Amino acid sequence: MSPSYIHITTFDKTVHPIADKYKLFLYREVGWDGDHTPDGQPVLYIPGNAGSMMQVRSIASSASRQYWTGPFISNKAFIERGIKPLDFFTADFNEALSAFHGPTLLSQSNYVAQAIPHILSLYDHLPSSSRPTSVILLGHSMGGVVARQATLLLSDPSQVHVILTLSTPHRFPPVSSDHTMQQIYSSINSPVSHSLNASLISVCGGSADPTLASDACALPPSGHNDREDETRLGVFTSGMIGTWTGVDHEAMVWCHQVRSRIARLLLEFGVGPMTASQRKEVAVKWLVGEPTKANDLKAHQDQDLVKKSLPSTVIHAGERFESSLSSSQQTFLYRIPPNSTTFDLLSTYTINSIGAESSPSARIFQCVSSGKSPIGDISLRCAQLQTTRLELIPPSPTDRAAFLPGEGIDEKEGMVFFQGKLDRSSKENPGDRWILVETDGKGWGVHSFGEPDKESLHVQNDRPWKFIFGGVVIDHFQRVNSRLHRQVSLINAISHSLLVYKVSFSGPSCTLEASPLFRPLLSHHTISSHRFNHEKSFYADPSAAPVYLHSHSAGVPFSSSSSSGFVLDLWEDPSSRCVKDVYGRVNEDDERLVFVQIDVEASLGRVALRYRAAALGWSVGVVAFVMGISLQQFRSSGVFPSFVDSMSFAIRTYTVHAILAIISLASIQTTLSFVFPTSQRTFALLLGVPGLIFVPFHVVCLGVSIGLVNVMLGILKGCIWLGARGLNIWKGGREARSSEKNDASFTITRFLPIIVLLGSVVIVLPYQVAFLVLYLIHFQTTFCSCSLNSSVKTASYDVSSTESESVSRSNFHISLLFFMLWLLPLNGAVLIVWVRDFMSGWVEWGGPDRSIVGLMGCLLIVEVCARGGFLRNEARKSLLVQVLQIGFFLLSASASAVTHQDEHRLIRGGVPQIGRLQHLINVDEQVNNRPSAKSWDDASLQTVLSATGAVGEKEFQAHCFYQPVSHFIPETDDPFYRDAVNQTFCQRYWFDLEYYQPGGPVFVLDGGETSGANRLDFLRTGIIQRLAKEYNGIPVVLEHRYYGYSFPLGPKSNLSTDSLRFLNNEEALEDSAEFIRNVQFDGIHEDLTGGKGKKTKWIYYGGSYAGARAAHMRKLYPNEVFGAIASSAVTHAQVYYPEYMDAIRVWGPPECIGHIETVVQAVDTTLDRASSSKKAARRAQHLKAQFGLEDLEDDDFVSVLSEPLGYWQARNWDPELGSLKFYEFCDALKNVSLGSTEVVKEVLTVDELIANYATFIKKEIQSCPEKDDTASVQTGKKKKLDVVQCFGTHDDAKFQDVSRMQTWRAWLFQVCTQWGYFQGAPLEGPRIISHRINLNYTSKICRQAFPAGELMTVPEWPDVSVVNDLGDFDLSEDRLAIIDGDSDPWRPATPQSDYAKKREDTVIRPVKLIPDAVHHYDENGLANPAFEPERIQKVHKEMIDFVGEWLKSDD
Repeated sequence: MSPSYIHITTFDKTVHPIADKYKLFLYREVGWDGDHTPDGQPVLYIPGNAGSMMQVRSIASSASRQYWTGPFISNKAFIERGIKPLDFFTADFNEALSAFHGPTLLSQSNYVAQAIPHILSLYDHLPSSSRPTSVILLGHSMGGVVARQATLLLSDPSQVHVILTLSTPHRFPPVSSDHTMQQIYSSINSPVSHSLNASLISVCGGSADPTLASDACALPPSGHNDREDETRLGVFTSGMIGTWTGVDHEAMVWCHQVRSRIARLLLEFGVGPMTASQRKEVAVKWLVGEPTKANDLKAHQDQDLVKKSLPSTVIHAGERFESSLSSSQQTFLYRIPPNSTTFDLLSTYTINSIGAESSPSARIFQCVSSGKSPIGDISLRCAQLQTTRLELIPPSPTDRAAFLPGEGIDEKEGMVFFQGKLDRSSKENPGDRWILVETDGKGWGVHSFGEPDKESLHVQNDRPWKFIFGGVVIDHFQRVNSRLHRQVSLINAISHSLLVYKVSFSGPSCTLEASPLFRPLLSHHTISSHRFNHEKSFYADPSAAPVYLHSHSAGVPFSSSSSSGFVLDLWEDPSSRCVKDVYGRVNEDDERLVFVQIDVEASLGRVALRYRAAALGWSVGVVAFVMGISLQQFRSSGVFPSFVDSMSFAIRTYTVHAILAIISLASIQTTLSFVFPTSQRTFALLLGVPGLIFVPFHVVCLGVSIGLVNVMLGILKGCIWLGARGLNIWKGGREARSSEKNDASFTITRFLPIIVLLGSVVIVLPYQVAFLVLYLIHFQTTFCSCSLNSSVKTASYDVSSTESESVSRSNFHISLLFFMLWLLPLNGAVLIVWVRDFMSGWVEWGGPDRSIVGLMGCLLIVEVCARGGFLRNEARKSLLVQVLQIGFFLLSASASAVTHQDEHRLIRGGVPQIGRLQHLINVDEQVNNRPSAKSWDDASLQTVLSATGAVGEKEFQAHCFYQPVSHFIPETDDPFYRDAVNQTFCQRYWFDLEYYQPGGPVFVLDGGETSGANRLDFLRTGIIQRLAKEYNGIPVVLEHRYYGYSFPLGPKSNLSTDSLRFLNNEEALEDSAEFIRNVQFDGIHEDLTGGKGKKTKWIYYGGSYAGARAAHMRKLYPNEVFGAIASSAVTHAQVYYPEYMDAIRVWGPPECIGHIETVVQAVDTTLDRASSSKKAARRAQHLKAQFGLEDLEDDDFVSVLSEPLGYWQARNWDPELGSLKFYEFCDALKNVSLGSTEVVKEVLTVDELIANYATFIKKEIQSCPEKDDTASVQTGKKKKLDVVQCFGTHDDAKFQDVSRMQTWRAWLFQVCTQWGYFQGAPLEGPRIISHRINLNYTSKICRQAFPAGELMTVPEWPDVSVVNDLGDFDLSEDRLAIIDGDSDPWRPATPQSDYAKKREDTVIRPVKLIPDAVHHYDENGLANPAFEPERIQKVHKEMIDFVGEWLKSDD
């Protein structure tokens, strides 16, 4: 290496305020790289905790030496492929301790976010076509976290297309001691992070990394259950090509095998534009080299090989071939034994492009001969053998050790394992079937024939506990000499990052007939559902010593997805046969047994690294509990016992209770993890490892914590005792006692410095400094107090004793000091960071560590102790002592029971947001018949109820059912419910008695996210009308709270954040249940209520959001809801929902979709280039002017262009209800009218398509409506809106009108709080909307429309677990029907999603998929069903039939 570092002086304080603290450098390999002007692909290296900027040199030097074959001589292979050299930039963070301090990590992220666009600006000297548009981020350790957080801070996330991390803790921080760190981890694992199109690649060292809990390095899943994430890849070096061993934390940046692979991968990313999935394929190729499967290989045509006098070598069973010729071609033949179905070959040759670097190639054929012998002039008919497995595995040499930690394997070494499927369809004599192997150079190979059933074994283990008690014996590895490869899959084995398995081989010793070509090789990998993490381990000569199997990525703690076992592969040289056993007898049938068990000792060793923070938290809980016991005894006896006595008392009295409580909590956690497998909340309790096998582990953790507390207490008391004795000897008891009298004056002199200290905390010092000062002050107080009682004995419990108060004070001082000692580590890390920054000359003013609020309690207690006025006998019944006791008990419970925060929380799920703001309702809402939106009171209630909202000859009267404002008011006085106590509101409903006969059922149609008046047409013609008519029932439409006129909090309430606080899933579901249990229909004197023991059967129907409610009602209220029909029911919740647009792209007319994609690509390209030059900016402005939208920001402009896509869902089989606008839009792109037979051009240019698109937008969408606000209602005049007022989203004020007229706010509130489904562009691949419509853009309206109220704050992201915890894709109940349309853009969120398990259609659990249908096509109907389309008639008949079967049931 010949490194040089050029300081980028243009990136200074004028660009970023902390550029004088951090610096940016450009790396150059002297004599190899060009001048100081960057002209290649930029890569920014980000060092980790205490990392140096110079760590970049190892990877950068390797990249230079690979790209340049000599000084300034580029590699022709790279030039021909258009690959540019890499320009490595590196950030100098002054080796800051970022792992211990969240604000430091955040400041580094801000710096990197500003550095990225500045780096790109350094390429402005290049032609625009040659300029890079994005930077590759390369982060080591915490630098990877900085890279991910910086990407989120970019104004243009496309400026980063690859984030490659080395030994980075992605799941949780190594030290979690401040709130900012938790916020950063929540941010990088949020939907915003997962919505970015940047590829995330994580390389981990595994068990060889003692610095990092290696399971933290595994990438967490990002959504859609367990389907593979195409944007991410996690690789452990034990399975990395050319490394095949664990790598130390620091060695990750300089280990030759790793750095050369990383450098080559970074170069490969420079091959032109690639999608995220393509980048992942490149990463898999260069890092993993996954086994090639049969369906990944190209088919080969049969070919005749007619050869005379074949110079072939026949290889018999148990023989090997070795070629010493380096250039000539050789041919080897293997006779296929009868009944063989597979052929295995292990060799040093490259097969089908899979092989070690520079190794010669080989080809494998299956042949049939026409004679008795293939030797001589007999021809062979051959075809390439079908490959079922092809994998590069590490070498296992016999002359040296392999897989040494930190050593790795030479890149040019490696063996190829080939497995082929034999064609048994030939009618030829089995004896004439051959395998032919052609080789081109020097190498060797060993083979075996066999049958898959005998080669691969699946061990189904129904008793996982057996792996701990006794282990599992596998007898599949038998016939030592007969097989090259054997595989065992241990199904249901507990695969977890905390568990270590020990594998022992046993078998007879023997003398080998020939020296083996390689030592036995064992591989291990888990059966993981998250395939974006690749982990595989290899072990040489497993029979020589026990093998310990480690897993890091599968079944990691705090993840709801676990592995279902693991797989063992064993390769042995079948040509090195046993000649004689120990008794001199030949025996080829000797059995080899494999013994597999969990190694408890080794597993506990992994726990120490993984649960450092948990040990601290549980120890704090133990100390706090003992403090509470001490205060309890003080209150009862007047004497504060020593910590030792309280600890002994607690152990004697509460140990059994504590163990039973922990076991119960751990068992409950395990049960909840099975009941709610998708909920992350169940993994945030205790140690975060639900599972019966880990229940005893919690008890062990408690014992370890108690042991640690006792050890630390002994050390502290020893120090205090020795110091106090020394002080007495030096000063004498009289002087020591005089210090007690001067305590008060001493604290007065100390008062002013404390004020100065607190002031410094507010301005510049972190509060951790103040805590340290307080600890030192209390240490002095304790020291002086103990010098008066150097024996440190426990006082008598005689309250009248004159010595008891002094000893009680000493005991309390020691206990408090000990408690503060356990809090020091939580504050010490930040303190160390601050001292280091201060010594470096950098002081940050303000910040999250400058708060004194949490310090005041500690300050008060320390100061009172210093005055000597605390815990006097007369104060034992005081409120302060009682508060302290309760506080310590609560702290104990929280520290011990909730020691883990779910750092990798994934925000998923949600009810449908139908389009964006302009499409919140699934069909355009018509409210022409409703009264004007004025405030109404009880006197006008009858007017409201008389509004029918129905059409045609049949009208329906609205009725009131009075619901509580809240069903869940707590007994305590909570301000949140202050307006809800004893308050009710009118929930509107409508019904029809035309078909009712006594004993008939009730059919409820849930109004969903619109006024109930808009659903009344379904009472006249629709599925519930049809069902009521068929079964003599009553159809009912029930309006949802906060829609129409069913408003809690009175008629004068608005739609502000606080007013909407009772709009949630729980309250709305209870509304429906309360209605069913208590409604009385006018004109009916019978009791038609539903519930346990009631006779009337209620069938609940809903579509879309209401469909999910129907399914939830059947699940949560089975006594009230006898059956439910969930149409287009979005039971899976998801914050970001690009599937909506992608479904339209897949199901829409191909020609039309192609036109839309062309326009979107052209628009994005024009807007992306707008900042490159003034000419490009004018071109972008001209483009927007074509649409009449030149005044809009770019993101609002492309949002308007996406509006016609909403017409897809507006379709319906009934033209009276549906719209043909989508097809009108498609025809407009061709400049023809709908249904026209006019001949159009076969190929339209981009400019023609844009012009046609613009014409449609200006005609159908761009014309803004008149403003209908409160003032216009009062004056009768309306104002015309301009395009910015109409379509702009950057003015927060336009979204803050909270009047009742803003009906869109109700559904948006549900979207922002619980349901989500922000619709945007897919993360990769073809798209029909701009990439600017992303999660940030679609979700910002939540922050604009719902600022924090006095009583409620809208969460940062919707808490969609409220929905998903009710069943998600798997929600299923008896008498619950699932109905969907095949081309519905909401189907990916329903139980019939492609992500969900396939269901069987039965009468008790019907599942119907309507062809050529979108959203709840089954809900509406015609007065004469004969005029309905055949597919609608069919589904309606099926619904009527299965409901009839339901009603026959009496259960």
